[in-house]
Amino acid sequence: FPVTIDTEVNLIFNSIVGQSLQVSLVDYTGRTLRSFNWNVNGGNNRRILNVEDIPSGAYVMRIANAEQSSSRILIVD
Repeated sequence: FPVTIDTEVNLIFNSIVGQSLQVSLVDYTGRTLRSFNWNVNGGNNRRILNVEDIPSGAYVMRIANAEQSSSRILIVD
């Protein structure tokens, strides 16, 4: 399901090991609006993704490591 947000997204996740994650926010034309490399620890992690300067609309947030990736739809209100 899409996640509706106004100014920021709180990402709370668990990582089995410390690793590097590539995080990107892409619009539906395929244009990357934001791109980050996050080094995370093994265990619980929390990151904040600020979107207050992103225009309203639907976006895809992709999080990937060396082995797999996951995508979520974000609706910026």
